[in-house]
Amino acid sequence: MQYVTCQGVDFRGISKMMTDRGIEMNHATARNILLSALRKMAYQILPLYNTPTTPENLDAMVKSQEYQDGISDLLYQVYQEKIQNYAQERKE
Repeated sequence: MQYVTCQGVDFRGISKMMTDRGIEMNHATARNILLSALRKMAYQILPLYNTPTTPENLDAMVKSQEYQDGISDLLYQVYQEKIQNYAQERKE
């Protein structure tokens, strides 16, 4: 499996950021949380493509670099829209 990172930050970096913010976390927990979230999203996406949600299909999708990149792009877009909406609301 590709080594998933968050904006170039590895799991050790993520766990340190979380711990620094008061949420005690080690790198394995950070990895498990991310993979669990990716798996939950894949479980909802696979049926849209008439693909059974078998453990094998879920694992293959979660390990797919294209899937990880797509989810990353989607979350970034949602984040940007939230920022723009917040800025617009503050102007009003």
